[in-house]
Formats: sequence, C-alpha cells, structure tokens
Amino acid sequence: MYRHVWCCLLGCLFACSSASRLPAAQGELELTVIDESTGEPTAAQILLENQRGKPVHPPKLTKDGLWNSFDGTTVLRLPPGNYTFRLQRGAEFKERSGQFSLRSGAADHQEVTLPRFVSMSGEGWWAGDPAFQPRAAAGIGERLLAADLHFLAAATQRNGSQLAVPARYADQVNQAIGATRHIHWQTGCDRRPTGTLWLLPDLAHTTDLQLPKMTSVTPSPHAIAAAVRATGGVVHLDRVTNWSAPVWIALGSVDTAGVLHGGLIEHGGGQRDTDRSFDAVFFPGPHGPGRWAQHVYFQFLEAGIRLAPAAGSDADVSGNRLGFHRTYAHCGDTYSPAHWLAALREGRTVLTNGPLLRPTVNGQLPGHTFRAESGEKLSLEVALSLSTAQPIQYLEIIQNGRSVQQVRLQDWAAAGGRLPAVEFDASGWLLIRAVADDETTYRCAMSAPFYVEFAGQPRRSKQATTFMLEWLDEFAQRFPKFDDGELKTARLFWEQQAANANAD
Repeated sequence: MYRHVWCCLLGCLFACSSASRLPAAQGELELTVIDESTGEPTAAQILLENQRGKPVHPPKLTKDGLWNSFDGTTVLRLPPGNYTFRLQRGAEFKERSGQFSLRSGAADHQEVTLPRFVSMSGEGWWAGDPAFQPRAAAGIGERLLAADLHFLAAATQRNGSQLAVPARYADQVNQAIGATRHIHWQTGCDRRPTGTLWLLPDLAHTTDLQLPKMTSVTPSPHAIAAAVRATGGVVHLDRVTNWSAPVWIALGSVDTAGVLHGGLIEHGGGQRDTDRSFDAVFFPGPHGPGRWAQHVYFQFLEAGIRLAPAAGSDADVSGNRLGFHRTYAHCGDTYSPAHWLAALREGRTVLTNGPLLRPTVNGQLPGHTFRAESGEKLSLEVALSLSTAQPIQYLEIIQNGRSVQQVRLQDWAAAGGRLPAVEFDASGWLLIRAVADDETTYRCAMSAPFYVEFAGQPRRSKQATTFMLEWLDEFAQRFPKFDDGELKTARLFWEQQAANANAD
C-alpha cells in the first residue's frame, strides 16, 4: 500500500515512502525535527491548524497556548483532512512552515530540519522567562527545551494554593536540565485586583511564601515582596501598567517591571482590569497596548526611577506560548541561575518577542551608568548586532523618552553596525528599539536603558512626576479599600520626586 500523506515545506514536496495502514477514520504522521547544526533531533513548537483554520492539539503533545511542544519526534495521529503547520524552536532558529494532507489509514515518517541563524548564548546572552504560571508540572522541561529557554521561573506557589512539584524536585529550588538550563520551582505568583507580582526567592534555600487568597487585603503584596527581596530574591512586576505600579515602585517593592508582558498576546489582545487604561486615539490599533506599556515605562525612567525592564509570557494564563516574550540576560560565558537573576536585577538585558539585539554603548552593556560633571558634554557611540526572522523597517534610539534617531537597516549595515552618536549635556538615559512589521500584535526588541548622570544626579522630569501623581489620584478613586498607609507613602515619594525635578 502506498502512503497517502504528503507534506509541503517552503514549497518543497516531501519525499514519498510506503506506509502501513491504520484503523479507519484516522491517519498518522511521525514527525522528527532536526537541528541543522548538530544533525540531532531537537525539541520544537508546532502550530497545527485544520482546513477550517482552527488550532489542533494532537494527543500526546504538550499544549502550549495555540501551539504544541514535543521533544524531537512525535506522532501526529489525526482525522483525515488538510492541515497547515508552523515549526519553531524559540527565537534563534528559522521557522519552517507548510501543509500536508492526511487520508484515513495512512502512516508515514518525515524529517524537518531547523537551521539556527544566531546563537545568543554564544555571544553571552541567555534567554529566560520570569513569568510563567503552569497549569500542570508535567511537560515543563519539554516546553523549556522547545522554547529554547535557559532560565524559567515556574510559579508553583499561588494565591491560596500550590501546584504540586514533581516528587524528585520537591526539596530543590531549581531543576537542572543539562548544564545550562534550569527551572526555578519555588517561584510565587501573587495576583491581586490591583496587579501581579512574580516572586523569585533566593536560590540558596526553599521558601514557603504562604500567599493569601487573591481577594485578601493582608498581608499586602508589598510586605510579601519586601520579605523576598530582603533574603536576596527578585521581585518582578507583571506589567508596568498594573494599577499598583506607582505604589509598589515608590515603596521599593520591585526589582524589574514587565514591558513586554502577558497582556500582549501573540494572536492579538491587550488589557486587563488590573491595568490602567489608555487613550486609543494616542495608542491605536493592535500595537496600542504595547506602545502604551513602553510609554509608561519611559515615564518611570523620566521620573528618576532606575527600573530594570523584563519580558515574560505569562503562558498558560495569557494564551501565549512559553517564551513568546523573553528576556535575554548577559551572563557572558558563566551562565548559572544566580548569574541570570543578578543580570536581570541589574538591567543587563534585552527584551524581545521577535528581533534579537546585542547592543553596547561606548563598549558597555545595558544597565551601565555614564558619569560626568556639570558643564561637560558626553558623546556616546552606539554599536549593535541585530538578527531577525521578521521584517524591520528601522532601528530607533530612544533618548529621554523620545525617538531621536530612526535608522534604516541598510544604512545601519553600511555603517558597519554602528548607529549615530548620542549627545548629552545633562542627566538622562537612552535605549535601543527595533519594531517588527506585524499587524496582529506589537512585536519588538528593546534594550534595557543606559543611564547618564551629571553631578551624581539622575534625570527627574516634572511632567513624568505629575503623570505619577495623577495616576495615584485615579488609583485612590478606583480602589478605595487599598491600604491607605501605603498609598500615602507612595504619594509622599512622588511629591518629593516632583520637588527635586531637574527637567521639564
């Protein structure tokens, strides 16, 4: 019996082979994905859709948003029909896509090769996802491999409950998968009506966070976060647009804030009730929520807050697949979970859900502070490596919240990977951004800021501090039962920032 399965990949027809018969009303395709650089099978993510354009989740594959994950080889046992597919492995491999027809009783085996177009870890940048609340513990290691992540914070501690950790890891803070991949099993996710905090305790010991129910007022998220940070842990604000953001940041509750976050959905979407709303006139269309998040983040920087940005998928809650939003932390050649978390906290990071940036300014990594004295001038040289699987129109330099340079890719390439110099005669900050052409959602890459301080003072914008005080007014009206003491402390903080403003 000749096979009745055919597959087309990037316009090329798969080779035919004989196939065994299966029970009527189903067909079978055994699929193996090969890493081109090693010649070995590799874990991958597959988006499989039927002829009606609906996502399909075959048995025995691990569901991951609209996608599925598997480790190297899987059997697609499906009803007869026409199917389309997309195959990916994280952000550093070229995508393969195509279609196949499956007839009743047919069976076949095919191989697909995924070529790598960049090795970020080979350049010292290691991928992680600090925001993941799994629906189940099973299959997480497979999903980490398929997403090509090195660090994953799996929130097993939730409000009023805990996810059972596999018994062999119950007494461990993190699980090693090979030498350079780890799952942080002790992570907590504290979701409240005003926002969400991801709590990554210190890796030296296990921690029972004892998170209260989502509707509880006490203990406050700030109190829990302070305890985590006091013992060397990292606290990540889920979204920089969460209603509580100006309160928790004023109180010193957080180390990092989500700029690319779970509210930015791969297949479209944006806000939650826990987020401060935005004006769609100024932030229109599918890119609106992403642009709004970056605008808010820039306001915190403008208000004098040194706040490290981060990207996390919030997979299994948001609808994103694991690692769709990811943070690359620079650990050089000495990756470990502790090094990754330290780089995250210090802002030696780039964020992405698409393009891949490796920037330096005057040879320094993101998070660096350049210092000068009053009356001096600084000229900063920006160098950049860029790899992308998505079309990009231009690269941007953001200085003090404004796009001051837009450089076409061909001009950047002609300049040998250098961007125009950025001049400073007063305190401020800059970062690099590349926005991909995608009409469904906001896809971009963004570096963490590089800071500039004259006479030891950060930039503090009067307009940005006013933005925060107005936010607190709206917050108090919307959440009248919020801890009044914390709100008053936050207001005093922002009033002091406004009083010390040194820029418009």
